[in-house]
Amino acid sequence: MEIADKKSATPPSAEDLARDLRAADARFEGIVGISADAIISVNEEQTIVLFNEGAERIFGYTAEEALGQPLDLLLPERFRASHRGHMRAFGAGEDRARRMGHRRAISGLRKGGEEFPAEASISKYSAGGSVVYNVVLRDVSEQRRAADELSAMYERAKQAVLARDQTLAVVSHDLRNPVNAIKMLAAALVRAARSEALQSARNNVSDSAEIIRRAAEQADRLIQDLLDVSRIEAGSLRIHMEPDDLAAIIEAACEVLTPFAQEKSVRLHCDVSAELPLVSVDAARVHQIISNIAGNAIKFTPPGGDVAISVERQKRELVVAVTDTGPGLPLQEIEKLTDRSWQATRQTSGGSGLGLVIAKGLVEAHGGRLWAESRPEGGSVFRFSLPVYDVAPA
Repeated sequence: MEIADKKSATPPSAEDLARDLRAADARFEGIVGISADAIISVNEEQTIVLFNEGAERIFGYTAEEALGQPLDLLLPERFRASHRGHMRAFGAGEDRARRMGHRRAISGLRKGGEEFPAEASISKYSAGGSVVYNVVLRDVSEQRRAADELSAMYERAKQAVLARDQTLAVVSHDLRNPVNAIKMLAAALVRAARSEALQSARNNVSDSAEIIRRAAEQADRLIQDLLDVSRIEAGSLRIHMEPDDLAAIIEAACEVLTPFAQEKSVRLHCDVSAELPLVSVDAARVHQIISNIAGNAIKFTPPGGDVAISVERQKRELVVAVTDTGPGLPLQEIEKLTDRSWQATRQTSGGSGLGLVIAKGLVEAHGGRLWAESRPEGGSVFRFSLPVYDVAPA
């Protein structure tokens, strides 16, 4: 009975087939419509005949605006002629589908004129004796931006590692001198202590002990410089800001720098008014800033020259200026003075070469800024700003 029923079943009518095809087309259109990618169809004349919602979101045109327009509407002008040629070559070729841009990036053009990177695939089929091209396109702006950021992070990491290695090479080289001095003189002291001539060698022992002390201090300064730079770059530098007298801080720094200036035959002037408002600072760190900048100025100023420290008020800041009569600085070097990797390649004398790098980090940690310029009459001037202490209202 079942077999007889199957044999007697009639084939579907033309109306049934048409209805099924319309349902399939509706399902297809629904899938195309909700796709997040742009789905665009063009005819042999490369005129747009289908433009889905994804294309509307990506390109900014409505379907009504895009339909009937040339595909050039969606391409940057410089790519239009070559793209038309590629489309014609693809239409004449054997391939039924191809991924566009697999050898080079492709670009789309939004309604507002913005270009964006894209990935696309193209296929073709014949309809009514003509070729129809279907393009599926994806906006990869976010992926490209993420890739660029990752690449930039990688480059920064590479530069940081290079700067670290250069700095370590310089500091380790400079550390070798005081450490060797400590080792040799300590050995001499041990030998003197074991000898019967200790009393007669008292003066030599005292001199050696003083050299050891200075060498140890130099080594400590180099290590502290390295630690400070690491803390600044890691963002972990801590400062304890309190209201303080900037004139007193500068005076204390000048007292420490005076013997160094005298040894170099450089005149050090500290022209600071006592009538300055309080500043909100970490006094020890500001002392370090002044010592680094003024010490650098003294080091590079020839004998008989001058280094002057002065202060002026500018609105809610006090600006400290360190002026010298040294050789001055070329413009290209001024811009690199606080670049650690550049400083690490310079020849230094008894130091890490990181004084200005550290000074800049300390100034910025106070909310100030540091800058430098060459003077027309010769020499250079370094300036840095510190915030004036705001007294809270009673």
